[in-house]
Amino acid sequence: MSIPATQMRPGMVIKFKDDLHLVFSVEHRTPGNLRAFYQARMRNVKSGKLVEYRFRTDEEVDIARVETNDYQYLYDEGNSLVIMDNTTYDQHSIPKALFGPAVKFLKEGMNVIVAFESEEPIMA
Repeated sequence: MSIPATQMRPGMVIKFKDDLHLVFSVEHRTPGNLRAFYQARMRNVKSGKLVEYRFRTDEEVDIARVETNDYQYLYDEGNSLVIMDNTTYDQHSIPKALFGPAVKFLKEGMNVIVAFESEEPIMA
């Protein structure tokens, strides 16, 4: 789904240069005699790299369909963690790297929030 850059808001996940980015801030700028633009600060979901980009006011951005839900952490399985959806009881295997350094603080039975984009986990 595409929207104009003028409708981009913090908290949105967009597809930018073939990667998913979480938008932190968006500022409308009108510098002197130049055309107005939107300055966006975004973080790459996979690499964690912070990016700043200037969008033209007529530029379109693609919004990623991200579903966030509460899950229950069940157990450790090698390089992944098994979580269960609290409403449907479906189980998913999530890579440990997605949780970062917080993985060592997880206890069995804890509730965790995981975001999926088209059946692929992207954020925890």
